[in-house]
Amino acid sequence: MSASAVVLRAPRRRRLPPRWLAPAVLPAALLVAFVAGNVQASLAQRWLERDWAQVVSGGALDPVALAERATVAGRPVARIVVPAIGLDAIVVEGATPALMRRGPAHLGGTPLPGSQGVAVISANRLGFGGFFADLDRLSPGDRIEMQTLAGAVSFVVSSVDVVPADRLDLAPQSESRALVLFASARRWGGPDRIVVRAEEPS
Repeated sequence: MSASAVVLRAPRRRRLPPRWLAPAVLPAALLVAFVAGNVQASLAQRWLERDWAQVVSGGALDPVALAERATVAGRPVARIVVPAIGLDAIVVEGATPALMRRGPAHLGGTPLPGSQGVAVISANRLGFGGFFADLDRLSPGDRIEMQTLAGAVSFVVSSVDVVPADRLDLAPQSESRALVLFASARRWGGPDRIVVRAEEPS
């Protein structure tokens, strides 16, 4: 063989991950996303708590200020405390998927919590804080305490129902202050919704 002869080498094979590792990749990715979502929700709640503290330090808002507040998506509009399920969170204005990653969210077009009528609040049950994870554990008679822009309000759970999403009636008329909490009936989604209705004690 001459000195200029070319030495051919077989191409190096790329090392692939072991076959046993493949089934673990998806669960690991889901776990990372789950943890990241909860961290994001926790950080958002810290920011909302600081904002809320500044709002309530000035006392109850007048009707004009309340109406203006209801138009600002993403701003805190109440604090909800439900001892029976260990919930204590700041409620944001605007029930969109993006805003529900920050906390329970008030459904626009319904009265603000603490105002006359039925205020509607929704939240995730799994991931991004999972604020309504244990909503199905509520029972009639459980108390819901709210610090609102109009002052402190107490509610008592009157009913807990599971209904198909296409038969959802979230905001029936009410002459007094009332509250509806709703979320997916199952933590991971599905066609049904759990609806918790609560009334202000007479």
